[in-house]
Amino acid sequence: MSDEWAGHTPGKVIAALLGLLQEHYVYPDVAAKIESAIRSRQAAGAYRDLAGMAALCRALTEEMQALIDDRHLWLLWHDPPAEGGEAARALDLRAAAAPGQNFGFAKAERLAGNVGMFDIRSFESPLEAGETAAAAMAYVAHTDALILDVCGNPGGDGNMVTMLCTYLFEGIVPLTGHYRRAEKRVWSIWTLPFVPGRRYTTNPVYVLVDGHSFSGAEMLAYDLQRADRAVVVGERTGDAPNAAELFPISERCEALTSVGYPIHPDGGGNWAGGVVPDVACTPGNALAMAHRAALRSILGSDGGRDPVGAQAALARLEAEAHDER
Repeated sequence: MSDEWAGHTPGKVIAALLGLLQEHYVYPDVAAKIESAIRSRQAAGAYRDLAGMAALCRALTEEMQALIDDRHLWLLWHDPPAEGGEAARALDLRAAAAPGQNFGFAKAERLAGNVGMFDIRSFESPLEAGETAAAAMAYVAHTDALILDVCGNPGGDGNMVTMLCTYLFEGIVPLTGHYRRAEKRVWSIWTLPFVPGRRYTTNPVYVLVDGHSFSGAEMLAYDLQRADRAVVVGERTGDAPNAAELFPISERCEALTSVGYPIHPDGGGNWAGGVVPDVACTPGNALAMAHRAALRSILGSDGGRDPVGAQAALARLEAEAHDER
């Protein structure tokens, strides 16, 4: 066996993976389905001629995802191994890079007509990113509507989703919790009793999503939509509802697997299949669509803090939309 197997054998890796899924995968019947399919392919010799561990990990990942379409199901091979484990190294690298990416807040601006907008590329831990989030909310505190763009956002730390939702609700409100197979219980999540600065509880909110909005980005859109606190604009999200954890297979191999699923406190349910937008449009048109909707909402109520500017901005945006048709 070549060095590319690094002392591993397909049989040992497959046995470890399937044992892990049997113990931890959120749906035991689905874990059994995966095991049956992989055992059949193994018996047929499907993995004998692969070039090494990297190829085996790719093959098993593709097969598992084709069977059940779970975006939180991967077998990962790392070359070379990292001291302290690859998962720890990846987290350290992400934490080190986060300040240079403004902790996921790529943009915070005030659009024409006094509409605030955030472009949020990822959700980082409030322990490091909380000050940035609070500063962003302070920047838009006096706008008349707010647009949260999470197109292309893969998710991240759910605590940042909770922090942002806290700014948008009055009081303490239940959010989507998670059922965890290992504990056989639902972990409840609530908005926080305190966040720095002013809350943004009465003005309209719009969330932009696309097919590459996953996990925490979907949770943000789903919770705000279920509470009638935001209008979701764009295309159906990427469908990654489950909670996931990394488990070691060996020093150089890890498995990412779903260990729980979200459950909404008001009658259950989650965003399996993706969050369906209230206003469907292409991602390229989502910002303009939401901006126009925000301006109409502002002008249809009290006119906001800058009614003349809002009217002018809406007229310009509608003229641009007409020209594009």
